[in-house]
Amino acid sequence: MDLSAAYQDVLVLVGTQTGNSEVVADAVADQLGEVGFSCHMVDMAEAYPEMLADYRQLVVVLCTWADGTFPDNTVAFYDALTAFELDLAHLAYGLVALGDRDYHPYYQ
Repeated sequence: MDLSAAYQDVLVLVGTQTGNSEVVADAVADQLGEVGFSCHMVDMAEAYPEMLADYRQLVVVLCTWADGTFPDNTVAFYDALTAFELDLAHLAYGLVALGDRDYHPYYQ
């Protein structure tokens, strides 16, 4: 696959409470690497909105727990992102969402 260098770098943001999302994010990064992408995986606790300007592609791997609550490591990034005015029109993104369908009625 012939990929333009500008599109080869992918930011993978990981939101996890127990580590399961990190395992999935590793697998996503491995799969993307096999088809020519270079992935930069960042724990959302260490992420900041301005870093999104440096990428054209983003994958967010995120879980929820209990009643759909986001992981603790995502809160500061979410708060900063919603308070920050940043043009993200250049950014293509994907979301890998993890949940547990045994948590009735949230995941049925």
